[in-house]
Amino acid sequence: MKRLILHVGFHKTATSSIQKTLAHNRSELEKQGYIYPSFIRHNKDIINHSIPFYSVYCQKPELYHINIKNGDSNNIGEANDNYNKQIDHYLSMDKNIIISGEDISVLPHHALISLRDKILSKGFDLNVYCSVRKPYPFTCSELQERIKSGNGTLDNITVTKKSGFIEKLKQVFGEKVTFSSFEEDIQSKQGVVGAMLTRMGVNCHKLTVQNSNEGFGNQSTRFLAHLNKNSPTILDGKINPVGRGYFTKSLDNEKFHLTGKELEKVKNELNKENGRIQTLLGASYCDSHYPVIKDESYSIERSVQLIKTYTNRHTLFDGIQHILEHSTFSASDLANQLDLTVEEYRNLAQKFKGVNIFHSLTFIAFAKKLRPQGPVIRDLYEEIKQEFLNNINIGIGIITFNRIHDLQKTIKSVKENTSDKVNVFVADDGSTDGTSEWCQENNIPHSQGSNKGVVRNKNRALYYLYEKKKCDIIILLEDDCRPTTPGWVEDWAVASFLWGHINYAHRRIIQRKDALIEGNGEPYDPFICKLVTGQCTGCFSKALSKVGYLDPRFSGYGAGHVEWTERFIKHGYNGSNSTLKVFPAINSGLHSDDAPTFKDEEQLKRNQELKRSMENDQSYRLPWKDEVDMHEFMSEIPGDNSE
Repeated sequence: MKRLILHVGFHKTATSSIQKTLAHNRSELEKQGYIYPSFIRHNKDIINHSIPFYSVYCQKPELYHINIKNGDSNNIGEANDNYNKQIDHYLSMDKNIIISGEDISVLPHHALISLRDKILSKGFDLNVYCSVRKPYPFTCSELQERIKSGNGTLDNITVTKKSGFIEKLKQVFGEKVTFSSFEEDIQSKQGVVGAMLTRMGVNCHKLTVQNSNEGFGNQSTRFLAHLNKNSPTILDGKINPVGRGYFTKSLDNEKFHLTGKELEKVKNELNKENGRIQTLLGASYCDSHYPVIKDESYSIERSVQLIKTYTNRHTLFDGIQHILEHSTFSASDLANQLDLTVEEYRNLAQKFKGVNIFHSLTFIAFAKKLRPQGPVIRDLYEEIKQEFLNNINIGIGIITFNRIHDLQKTIKSVKENTSDKVNVFVADDGSTDGTSEWCQENNIPHSQGSNKGVVRNKNRALYYLYEKKKCDIIILLEDDCRPTTPGWVEDWAVASFLWGHINYAHRRIIQRKDALIEGNGEPYDPFICKLVTGQCTGCFSKALSKVGYLDPRFSGYGAGHVEWTERFIKHGYNGSNSTLKVFPAINSGLHSDDAPTFKDEEQLKRNQELKRSMENDQSYRLPWKDEVDMHEFMSEIPGDNSE
């Protein structure tokens, strides 16, 4: 009696590998007395028999995702007539037939009965084979497949009740159905494909196994899941013209599992499904534990890969938004690596405008760098910049020691050219020329400490403005460097935010051809220099939270500020893609008098040696050396004499 071997999956049990192996070895199978049918549609060899059988026997074939993708939904009658003729052709053969299609297992009860009866009416001895995966890995793998296909998301994770399909198969096929454990087949010497084919009665020794590794890694899956929210490949039963593309290659190999939070939403259902499976098939088909992964965090390298590979003009914004919500790098870092067109940067700026003004400013800045004279970009840049400035807290720390006249000039210039909303703080390093008294008379917040050098003094300003005033942007001005034009602080704030850290482009530096690499000195296109000076420095609070303060081990004159600046560079805040040690710098609205400094050669030599010892250290620094030093430091900061 001729046999019909019906392999019905389940899904995610190496069915694609089994089908590819059967199709690839048709000649050898014929020698063994088996036919693996080739169904033809649109001049293509259909080796997954789900397509013809599910289309013919399901209730609404026009909604079958394969028919939608193949363009058969509007001509479903003709398509199914064609499939039926081919099915009848193979069933009329006096040969042993192997049919493999995982979608067959999800057909409704009455449809399976119709299929069974048709096969039996053609004189076949029917044997059904079904591989069963444990509930949790199946849930993860099926979810990954739905995401990969373009319609699944992580918002509504469900546990497919395979127990119901098992019951249905038992009811329809009775003793003719054989269930096997996918996990046990994985451990088989023959592998999953060989184990299943041997079980069917196929001699695998002369077959060439075709493995199909179609699984997607964790980060690729999660990125595509986010794109599917707004841009599914199929929408309302039709191909979505603005949907994301379809991809077959994963960019990472990390196994996709649920996070702890995601698991909690479905854990009860998983437990129930395990109970049902145990009753139907036994404990070996059930989960013993549910492995989870940590919430995803993308590296800059992986992010660029994901965006360049998986997004198009419809999905670029969604992809970038998702990446920035799940990463530790800045939008500037990402924009620097993406190399988008000016239109793409501009469009991103417009879309982020109502979502995140910080990201919006980043992308319009990159657009302006590419098209600085464009009127649309110019107006949008000014509009976004103003909204950004309205949403941040700026602090200016003026660094001084025994130069009261310079300090007074600088304070006057700051007041004349800066908004009253800006926090101003004077870091006085124990001056004996009346600086403290003058600050007190003029209600200017200032430090109260003995002379301990510029590193300690800059840390006083940083701590007060960052910790006490919660400033988003901190600008450190030495007392001989002062603003000359209104709007200077806005440019410094924008540059500090965009690049995390910005320096003063002193005329001595930018006039040297060997010191200047690129840039025009604008906030969105800073000079990229090989040299740096500390007369004015701006930093963004997020960058400062990673880098920390100037290292308190430096004392007196020299090297401390440079080491701090280089630490920003080590964290990637260099304003460019250059791998060199370079410094972003602007000179917007500032002038330096270059007053004499209190230089000590012995201190300089000691500090330079200390700096060399820190060459590979980019760790966060506190502003004090130890607990005793902490108490003394805190006593120097106004508003808190405790701790």
